[in-house]
Amino acid sequence: MSFDVTKIQDGLVGLVGIRQPYDPEYQKIDAANQSSASGLFLDEEIPFFKVKYFVDTQDYIDISDTDLNTKLRDIQRAAISSVCQSVFGTTSYIDRQLVYAHANTRTDVETTIVNGFVGFRIKPSITKNVAFKITQLRLEFQGAGDVNIVLFNSALTAPLFQKNITISSEDQIEDLNWVVNSTNGDYKGEYFLGYEYDGTLVPFKRNYRNSISESIISELCVERVYVDGGNDTTLFDLDQAFGLSGNTGLNPDITTYFDYTDLILQNSFLFSKAVQLQYAISIMRSYMSSSRSNEDQRLAKDLILRITESINGSTSRSPIKVIGLNTVLNDEVVKIRQEVADIKEGYFGSGIQVQTLS
Repeated sequence: MSFDVTKIQDGLVGLVGIRQPYDPEYQKIDAANQSSASGLFLDEEIPFFKVKYFVDTQDYIDISDTDLNTKLRDIQRAAISSVCQSVFGTTSYIDRQLVYAHANTRTDVETTIVNGFVGFRIKPSITKNVAFKITQLRLEFQGAGDVNIVLFNSALTAPLFQKNITISSEDQIEDLNWVVNSTNGDYKGEYFLGYEYDGTLVPFKRNYRNSISESIISELCVERVYVDGGNDTTLFDLDQAFGLSGNTGLNPDITTYFDYTDLILQNSFLFSKAVQLQYAISIMRSYMSSSRSNEDQRLAKDLILRITESINGSTSRSPIKVIGLNTVLNDEVVKIRQEVADIKEGYFGSGIQVQTLS
């Protein structure tokens, strides 16, 4: 997935609203679902969207107003992710490597590491919309005890992520799944993955043939560092982060990929029309497929046919040509893709152009 679904849904929900009906019987829409950050509402330009139809075709006839509004928010969240998937549905994978991919014997231990912060400096490339994920971490220590693994960003004082791990094996694998995609108050700069070394747990040397050779990970530069006296709670002076020749005891598994979460959140209004259309289509489909609309005929058959036509468009035999909402939505997605391409061009540019006057 080329974006963080939860963050996108959280960031864009409320982009499109539903107006409260005039009929008191159907005035069930809460303030959150009425709110529209974009100024777009489902009952604008979409004639077959009716709160009445949605309420009357709920499978559970006694559904509460609270549950009804929760259902509407869930549909909107699904519509948001559907639109973004349509726009950014291409393959996002770039690379995946263990920092150390070669074999090691784990017979000798490091003896020259000083107390302080020990780990890796991770420097992302300047390429925009590239994220990295630390999926797993191999820990290669002699001894037993706890180690607090942290990830700092150079712009923030506190760690972005941290996990306290109890070491019980000389070759231990821990799942982290830490995603770095510029949505946690960080953006580019430098990242530091490591722990506070105090001599309790001692890293094994990587001295078997080329076991200390670090993999090349696309879009990242990874190098070993130590900070004399650095800790795992507060970012240290970056000038005090020096290269380390020995092994840190950490071997992260890192994946790089394209991630458009930040781009979407920073340009949310670009998606408002498409979300309006997808949101309406999803609700209209829900009341066509409802057991109450089919069994109890709460919606007349001719009305269901007209709603179907409004979504899918008219057939070639229809005397009146109707452009379906699906077609309008597809056109809107194409427009968004072009806008995104323009934004990317603005991000990447093509270098500074210099014109001379003659």
